[in-house]
Amino acid sequence: IAEQSLPDRWDHELYQTAQQLESPALILRPSLTLPDHPHLSLQGLLRSHLCWCHPQTLTLALKQFWSELFRARCLFFWQRNDIPLKNLTLAVLVQPLEKAIASGTVQMNQTHWQVQASWGLGQSWVQGEVIPDTLQGKQGSTDIEQQTLGHKTRAYTLASPPPPEENPTSYPCLQVQPVTDDQQTQYALDPSTLEQLLTLTQPLNAQNIDNFSVEWLLTAAFPPETGEDALTPPVPKQQLYLTQYDSHKRETFTPVPSPMNKTAPLVTGLAASPGEVVAPVYLLDTDTASEIPTGQILVMKTMMSEWLPLLSSAAGLVIEQGSLTSHGAIIARELGIPALVEAVDALHLLEAGEKVRLNGAEGAIYAVTSEAATPAEDSPPTDPPQGGFYPLGTQLLVNLSQAEVLPKVSHLPVDGVGLLRSELMMLGLLQAHSLTWWLDHPEQLVESLQRLIEEFAQTFAPRPVFYRSTDWRSQEFPPLPELPDSPAPNPLLDIRGTFTYQINDHLFEAELQALTRVQRTHKNLKLILPFVRSVAEWQACRQQVQQHGLLALPGFEMWMMAEVPSVLFLLPEYVKAGVAGIAIGTNDFTQLLLGADQQQRPLAEMFDARHPALLAALEQLITTSQQLEIPCMICGQAPVDYPALIDKLIQWGITGISVEPEAVLSTYQAIARAEQRFLLQRMRQQQ
Repeated sequence: IAEQSLPDRWDHELYQTAQQLESPALILRPSLTLPDHPHLSLQGLLRSHLCWCHPQTLTLALKQFWSELFRARCLFFWQRNDIPLKNLTLAVLVQPLEKAIASGTVQMNQTHWQVQASWGLGQSWVQGEVIPDTLQGKQGSTDIEQQTLGHKTRAYTLASPPPPEENPTSYPCLQVQPVTDDQQTQYALDPSTLEQLLTLTQPLNAQNIDNFSVEWLLTAAFPPETGEDALTPPVPKQQLYLTQYDSHKRETFTPVPSPMNKTAPLVTGLAASPGEVVAPVYLLDTDTASEIPTGQILVMKTMMSEWLPLLSSAAGLVIEQGSLTSHGAIIARELGIPALVEAVDALHLLEAGEKVRLNGAEGAIYAVTSEAATPAEDSPPTDPPQGGFYPLGTQLLVNLSQAEVLPKVSHLPVDGVGLLRSELMMLGLLQAHSLTWWLDHPEQLVESLQRLIEEFAQTFAPRPVFYRSTDWRSQEFPPLPELPDSPAPNPLLDIRGTFTYQINDHLFEAELQALTRVQRTHKNLKLILPFVRSVAEWQACRQQVQQHGLLALPGFEMWMMAEVPSVLFLLPEYVKAGVAGIAIGTNDFTQLLLGADQQQRPLAEMFDARHPALLAALEQLITTSQQLEIPCMICGQAPVDYPALIDKLIQWGITGISVEPEAVLSTYQAIARAEQRFLLQRMRQQQ
């Protein structure tokens, strides 16, 4: 379809008709009916396509639109439901693409209506990048019975049209803008506009269709007699549009419980670890951290390294500051306890001893009015997918640090431990004694490290365990002797990684001794060096490893984390120096490549793992590794946060993907689907 040309007459008529919409950009929406299968839901099966109102881009978008029918997921859907291609009746609905104030959906059933709304055009909520506001009421009334403020951090708006002399296909129609803090605390629809929207949908409801949904768009247009350049500032006129309608033969939504069962949240934040628990609140600070009862929801301003061991006996975690990749969030996910980060004013909004319900999936804390509301303890799903687990072509590994979770994760369908975070593994040791004490008692330190590492090696043997040596950041952990006491403003750029081994190698030496003892018995350890800045740093560490005899032990390999962007240019030199494989740490790599501190929410929301520069860098690392004949795995949060990335990783030739325990099963299924799609594509190319 893509290679075919439309007749010139068609191109001309299409463009002439499209110009009548008087819009610089267009959206092509699918309208597909299956009279012989009225009970099938087609919502979400076919994508809409955007284009500039230009002959070249319109023709291209139209061909991409029709190609949707023959995508792998659609072909599978037609085959699974016995729908011959000749029975498909597809129409293209061409609409103007306007600058939007807000967008969303209206869903109705026999008793209730539900409206969802978010800022800007609908791409943000269609693609799952934001959580829209949800408002609900009874049929025949515009009164709101229930409303939940969403998590709306970004908005799509219409980009500036391309210059006439430029190729329009090279210019995207949309641009992403961060949502201001004030807008994030506001509902995208005010009561007056909500009432207009419900009034607008009443004629649809009058057709006696039990269940339907309709997408809507709220725009602001300037009166034509004034225009945007008028001397007197014009007042834009808001206009509501219903853009796409879909009738259903089954319930489209389930009304949320009444206010008696679910109230507005006391605190909201970013969902850092799923699960739900009812427990008392414990407000944690330096004065209250000495004795903490078990089973409490720990609430704190920021996570101190000495508090991390407390999570093993906590029911939940709430942090006013911090990111989804902070140590507290990582350990909470590993332990399977619900957690929130960026929970603004949680210390002031919650009272010590108050029993609350923490929902980690929603990112919210609710008041508890009845003991009957106490949920059962959540745990990650462990049931295998239908048909069981079958071997994947791409290795799936698990990130770990806490030995106490080994009984829960040892049976997961993984090829080993892809990232054993050493400094988090040592938290229990630091709780027993200070770092200085351990360094003054090196033999006890080596024996303790040996016991810890051996637990992981023995549990997963003969599967490999990739031990990442300590990445000691002074702002997050007690400073090593001889390192500066005052931490850098940004710990990402601090004295850390393998550079610290050149200043004080006592801890690294203890790690190497412990690794040597364990490897002699279990033969399944690999060493990954963290945050390597230069080939010289790597060579110095390799020399130390060689002195301990590790390189001569069967099964041992020495890898490095690909976190510093210079690895894009130095990878061949690293391989010549003995690097056996690389593990891409997307969390640090993304920040350094894009210059965006992930602790700053506006930057984190605008510059993430889907940035084209990062995708190009990942592809280069993976393909270069293939050319150099070394394995390459990825062990950051990116494949979990953005599962669509897994398709690209497999297409590029990634060797393995390592994720946290709670994401293993979903990642397994994502890898399996991606591999099937890739094989299907290869088969078609060969035909």
